[in-house]
Amino acid sequence: MSTPSAVRWFLGIHLPAPAARSAEISAGGTQPSRADSQAQTAGLAGLLAAAACALTAQRILLVAVPWLVLTETGSPTATALVSAVQVTPILFAKLFAGPLLDRVGAARIAVAGDLTCAAGMLLLAAAGSPPLWLIVAVMAAVGAAQGPSAAAKTAVLAEVTSTVPRPTQWGTGLMTTVERCATTLGPALAGLLIAVVGGQRPLWLVAALFASASLFARTYISSAPAAARHGYWGELADGARFLFHDRSLTSLLVMYGVTNWLDEALLVILLPLWARAGGHSPAVIGAAISIAGAAAIGTALLAAYAGYRLPRRGTYLVAAIISGPTRFAALAVGLPPAAVLAVFAVSGLGSGLLSPLADAVQLERIPAELRGRVFILSRAAAWIGIPAGGITGAVLNACVGLSAALWICAAGFLAAAVYPSWRVIWNPPPDEHRRSSRYGCHP
Repeated sequence: MSTPSAVRWFLGIHLPAPAARSAEISAGGTQPSRADSQAQTAGLAGLLAAAACALTAQRILLVAVPWLVLTETGSPTATALVSAVQVTPILFAKLFAGPLLDRVGAARIAVAGDLTCAAGMLLLAAAGSPPLWLIVAVMAAVGAAQGPSAAAKTAVLAEVTSTVPRPTQWGTGLMTTVERCATTLGPALAGLLIAVVGGQRPLWLVAALFASASLFARTYISSAPAAARHGYWGELADGARFLFHDRSLTSLLVMYGVTNWLDEALLVILLPLWARAGGHSPAVIGAAISIAGAAAIGTALLAAYAGYRLPRRGTYLVAAIISGPTRFAALAVGLPPAAVLAVFAVSGLGSGLLSPLADAVQLERIPAELRGRVFILSRAAAWIGIPAGGITGAVLNACVGLSAALWICAAGFLAAAVYPSWRVIWNPPPDEHRRSSRYGCHP
């Protein structure tokens, strides 16, 4: 098996059988050359490689930067400040960078964002003992670059997937697999590197990963910028108007906003409080999060290779119910740690199915000329509740106690997760349906 053929096999790219392809050609199709086929395969593989490098770098930073700030300043307050300074620019960049994504092109934004992050990490790594002001400035710049760069990679996914050709859900499944792998491996790698080499040396690896992501994006990703029509603010308004007038997109936006908000309350406040109240080791917290991420890898792959054969509404409902409320309920009833880990593993299975499906619906419904501004705006709106998640968990715990707070969050999560099921138009649009029907896609 040749190398291009092996890559196509791994990614699940199967060219039509000769008889079927002859029928397509007679109906007006064109015969792709071997070079075209290899270029399509390389484009998708390059996009996934760029995402893998950038996401792994981001997950390493989640551990490496707080540890760097603590060792340099000894102040938990300074650590929280740096975290807030990094997250806030991500949110604002996502809110306002949409028109730029369409005007400049997703590929260029991905390259520029990853290069900016690489430069910032090199500056910190080479600074010896960087002062707090430098760490704050660099992480603010990295946060502002991360948001648009990550959104650009996902926004261009529909265009890259369509050239293979495969359903969009196949591409989002592979992208979710990459993200879950990075989430599972990145923090563990960061902890190992800090323990072995210490200090800020892991930042050299982070810089190399961001630089590699930029190189992959520059080499393998291409996207045509859209022509400017109404000025920057007019285009931003066009994106917001399209987003909030599409019932399917707004329903998914509500779901993501509420569930991200409650997830933050669980991970930052309620799960640690449960562990402390039960006398459990902090290792149980890390194990629960890791096992959920690891389980999601399997179902994300399933979503990529077979998800488009499943009925979308039914798959969404099952995945939504097992991926969120069950975790809160397991903690509320006081299950032992082993049972809690099992519940978190099952929730990871649901998450791995839900994310590719929801992302595919969003990408399918947004026109190519609006995809940058609408998609990145929807991602920003889904993040709005995250800064308030920890505060919400703390207030609920203080007012009604831990058990009641968990049940309230479970009910809210369930309501938000089920809300889109009958409001979203799950059927792919006509052009996507033609590609999906070849593989047995069902609404």
